[in-house]
Amino acid sequence: MSVWIPYPIAHDLAHAPSSLRVVLPAAWGSLKGSDVIDGTRDLATLPKAHLHVHLFGSIRLSTVEDLARRSGMDDAAVKALVADIQSVDSIKTFLVQCHRVQDFIKAPEDIDRICREFIEDEAAAGVVHTEPSFMPHDAARTLGMTPERLFRRMDSVFRATARKYGMTAGYVMAPNRARNASYLKEAAKFAVRMRRYGVVAFGYGGDESWGHERMVEAVDIARAGGLRIDPHAGETAGPKSVSDALRLTHADRLAHGTTAIKDAKLISKLVRLQIPCDIAVVSNVHLGVAATVISHPLRRMVEAGVAVTLNADDTTFFAKSVLEEYELARKVAGLSDRQLATIARNSLNAAYMPEPTRQNALNGVARWLRGRGVSAPSGQRQIA
Repeated sequence: MSVWIPYPIAHDLAHAPSSLRVVLPAAWGSLKGSDVIDGTRDLATLPKAHLHVHLFGSIRLSTVEDLARRSGMDDAAVKALVADIQSVDSIKTFLVQCHRVQDFIKAPEDIDRICREFIEDEAAAGVVHTEPSFMPHDAARTLGMTPERLFRRMDSVFRATARKYGMTAGYVMAPNRARNASYLKEAAKFAVRMRRYGVVAFGYGGDESWGHERMVEAVDIARAGGLRIDPHAGETAGPKSVSDALRLTHADRLAHGTTAIKDAKLISKLVRLQIPCDIAVVSNVHLGVAATVISHPLRRMVEAGVAVTLNADDTTFFAKSVLEEYELARKVAGLSDRQLATIARNSLNAAYMPEPTRQNALNGVARWLRGRGVSAPSGQRQIA
């Protein structure tokens, strides 16, 4: 059996010398606990929560192609579309292409397929709890449905599919912060109303140049309604974006938080408060937050004691799954299995999930670290 031993931060994965690919002894299969060679545990069996992932930016590429062909695109146009999707290099080009993909959604059955496939892909990556971010309003308008009716339909598909795989899910309502004030307040009120159907948090994304100040009123509505607050901060803007998010929204988690590494005092604050930073390495590289996976501050943040979690952000455009993020953290950033287990544990502790589910998954992480591969928990769970 051929595996990768964790590679020190010196070259990109593509340039790692073949001499580092080793063949394990036949007796390896009988090794347990501390005898297991670091870097050989199966990351797909590491129980993890996925906390920073956008539903409409995480449509299977094959599904995007199907929907595009149905809209009348020929093979050459679909090929060009895929090339555009795979070449986004800024938040602006990303948002343009993301809206372009969403425009192919023309029927409620499209939404059913997207939700079902999303959960299937999460399960394949070893995710035991997921919290997709989305707003149903634009799709609902296209489909001639109310946002609540569409949301409840989505919840039903999520529920049924997650139950099949023994997973749980909660939903983060996350409008684009560039929308007008009345929409943002209505989005927060909608999120509160949908708590009964599994909404656990209110967040917001989009171009960080809009700042956090314009979100305060909506955030106050959401928090008063019992929701947690998960703003995007520290992605394309500097550490001040993170500081402002903490000061103005009293964030429970941060989507990204990457640029906090530029401010030692801010990093110390994140460590002291144990504010989870839901990092998305591949997304950060694509959008120019970091030049390469190797130069990304993931490892420095982990070693500083920040409560880092790993996330795919938008699988249509960036990492194929959260599993890929864990694999790159091992192979390129050189994180040990113990560090990866800590990241998985961080994700479970930061998730807004049922406590029995959390404890079961944390026990699974401990078993994984002892060298005994674990599968996704049994299908007795309910949606959060």
